[in-house]
Amino acid sequence: RTVKMMQFYNENSSEINEKAVDLEREVASSLLQIGVPAHIKGYQYLSTAILLTVKDRDIIDSATKRLYPSVARKYVTTTSRVEGAIRKAIDIAWDRGNVDILNSYFGYTIANNRGRPTPTEFIAMIADDLTVKESDDPMVTKVTKILHQCGVPADIKGYNYLRTAILLTVKDSDIINS
Repeated sequence: RTVKMMQFYNENSSEINEKAVDLEREVASSLLQIGVPAHIKGYQYLSTAILLTVKDRDIIDSATKRLYPSVARKYVTTTSRVEGAIRKAIDIAWDRGNVDILNSYFGYTIANNRGRPTPTEFIAMIADDLTVKESDDPMVTKVTKILHQCGVPADIKGYNYLRTAILLTVKDSDIINS
């Protein structure tokens, strides 16, 4: 039994590692496109926070209690420094970034009176975009785009529940109508 498990792991570990590397590349590409400079600490912290959020969507619901402390532990720093560096990275991207690209990621979801996303909004939206890109289901993409266009913030606790409920409803109606 152990031998079979080891064979399975050995056969699939390279595929798993490739997916992890691809995801890291996607995160890096997204951050650079948005305008976050790679040489600042906030870039590394954002990258790690986004990867953690893609792996565990619920971590964004408790950013100050789970997400930032996880990033801080990895880089041997404090949660307040992590959050501050992430805010600074977002400010830089918002000041220097390409407006069209920023709108493509955050267009309808940012409150007009603030102008820029909060750290959790930023992390959630990028993680959400990457999750959609990884999905093989075109309905996930369609529903996610509709939620973004309606201005539903991706960092709220009910977001994932809402998307899942809509997807289940759509799939159930497809089953009923067929």
